[in-house]
Amino acid sequence: MLIFSMGLLLAISAAALFFLCKKNIKLAKTLEDERTQHRKKIYWLESILDAVNSPITVTNKDMEWTFVNKAVEQFLGVKREDIMGLKCNSWKANICNTPNCGITRLRNGYKETYFQQFGGEYHVLVSYLYDEKGEIDGHVEVVYEDTAVIAREKKKFEELAYWYESILDAMPFFISVTDMDMKWTFVNAALEKDLKSKRKDIIGKHCSYWGLDHCNTSECSIERAKRGLSQTYFIKGNMSYQVNVQLFMNLNGETMGYIKLVQDITKLEQMTKQQAQAEASDRAKSAFLANMSHEIRTPMNAIIGMTTIGKSASAIDRKDYCFTKIEDASRHLLGVINDILDMSKIEANKFELTPVKFNFEKMVQRAVDVIAFRVDEKKQKLTVQIDSAIPQTLVADEQRLTQVIINLIGNAVKFTPEKGSISLDASLLKEEDNLCTIKISITDTGIGISEEHQKKLFKTFQQAEADTSRRFGGSGLGLVISRSIVEMMNGEIGVESELGKGSVFTFTVQVKKDSLANDNSSGEKPKDNAQQDITGLYAGRRILLAEDVEINREIVQVLLEPTQLEIDFAENGKEAVRMFSESPEKYEMIFMDIQMPEMDGYEATKRIRAIEAERSAGANFDNNRTSFTEGANNSMEFPKETPKQLLEFPKGIPIIAMTANVFKEDVQKCLDAGMNSHVGKPFNLDDVLEKLSVFLKK
Repeated sequence: MLIFSMGLLLAISAAALFFLCKKNIKLAKTLEDERTQHRKKIYWLESILDAVNSPITVTNKDMEWTFVNKAVEQFLGVKREDIMGLKCNSWKANICNTPNCGITRLRNGYKETYFQQFGGEYHVLVSYLYDEKGEIDGHVEVVYEDTAVIAREKKKFEELAYWYESILDAMPFFISVTDMDMKWTFVNAALEKDLKSKRKDIIGKHCSYWGLDHCNTSECSIERAKRGLSQTYFIKGNMSYQVNVQLFMNLNGETMGYIKLVQDITKLEQMTKQQAQAEASDRAKSAFLANMSHEIRTPMNAIIGMTTIGKSASAIDRKDYCFTKIEDASRHLLGVINDILDMSKIEANKFELTPVKFNFEKMVQRAVDVIAFRVDEKKQKLTVQIDSAIPQTLVADEQRLTQVIINLIGNAVKFTPEKGSISLDASLLKEEDNLCTIKISITDTGIGISEEHQKKLFKTFQQAEADTSRRFGGSGLGLVISRSIVEMMNGEIGVESELGKGSVFTFTVQVKKDSLANDNSSGEKPKDNAQQDITGLYAGRRILLAEDVEINREIVQVLLEPTQLEIDFAENGKEAVRMFSESPEKYEMIFMDIQMPEMDGYEATKRIRAIEAERSAGANFDNNRTSFTEGANNSMEFPKETPKQLLEFPKGIPIIAMTANVFKEDVQKCLDAGMNSHVGKPFNLDDVLEKLSVFLKK
């Protein structure tokens, strides 16, 4: 019985224990579920708070942080776990430990405060945190940025961005910004215009859309920038561009993309090239002027020196020797001056040709005769071969063509040593419609010219080598002038040469064939007057010479003395008009200088023609009225234009300009003023005698 009772008691105890355990297990599960739900709720609430962009903090009664959301981490730049448990004043905000502290103001009955920090203005909402008993357990603070301030800052940023964009748009070169994928994020107005697209259509496209700057190659400016090369160049058509690339970084120093500046340097390159050419031209001109000084002073030294020697010499042979040297030096000096004048006309685009009929073979012979004495001096051999197919009579500027031949043969003689050989070959390349293309080659066995120096031969103010003028003399203008003449005759000029083996200068010209010409009457010049007997040729004849320089009057008088021509002299234009008006029948011809004091030759000629016009009209000739009166304005009225009949010899007195102004426009100006012809200075006796033979009746 006792055993049964004990067993029953144990069974009841076990059942009770099982029941209690089962109940505890169920309670524990319920508590765990509640904790899980609580954790989920807390996580859910924290997630909501973390999703808020405004910083939110929770502090206990001791002002220690017990919770901060993720916005606080970003706002303060710290990790959440690093500030939990710290007092809120460890933040060191501008309002901590001041009356504006949010918690301090809350305890004083205010639920709001503000502070300025991190470049902005912020408002703070503060409230108490209560426990289940309704007692204060802590504080909750919410920080948000002032929307008005945000609006102002946004407007300020937009204005600043617009200002910077306007500056970039005003730049004349292409500016673009690309991201790390080389897609455009900004282009300025210049690039927008060049691409002929709207900015909105360009942004986001890969920079290779432009199709320039070696895109998609290792030479792409951005690819080069990645390798540390910030500058590159590329060419598009006739345009040259310089590209500069810089990394685009944010405030944290992180690379965000690339800033590219593309500048058109075509004009800069052209200006640089032009500047280099100008500097080279200046250097060449300086060397040319130094050479000209030498070329002018050398014959002047000979003239002055030989004049001194001749004056002191007693023997006639010695004096004649000095005169010969003076004449040679004078002709050389005149050649230098003529080259300078020709060059000035070429540079001023006033160099013109005057076509005339001439005999080609005799023209070549005269050119050779000019150089013959120099060939004889150096004991050289000069041969001439002329193609029989070349028409005998041609129409072109004989004087200029002769000038080219003389210049090329003269150079050949100069640069060929003694006993060397020189040849001239002229051939007909083609003939079409009375237009002949003639080729002339001058070959020598001289010193030759290097390939490098051949490039300088036909350039203005340059010689093949710097010491050429010192070794051989010369102005360095002859070939430049020859090139201009040849090109004006629709031809070409060139050289083939090798150092030490001589040179071959070749040029072509196009000239007209005179199909109506008689071979026996082609443009042969008349016999030189200097070779004629002029003794007493103009005895009893009288002319008037208007010339202000005494030595020039003396030269004309002495040169014409054998002709027994009587010459009256006027020292200026005013005196010439007076002398003619007093005795208009006394003179058969007038030589008129141009540049004279009191009155120049142009005005003097017009007044003489006016006197003749009045006489020709049959007016009563009154010396007191028509003669030139010195003093203020004379009383004569002159026609604006000279009647043509007065210019037609012999109706009007022949007036011949005698002046150093020898350009074509100068000659034309003399004719326009009423003169009949022109003689250049320095005086050439043949030219003066030729004018006399034309305008004076024998």
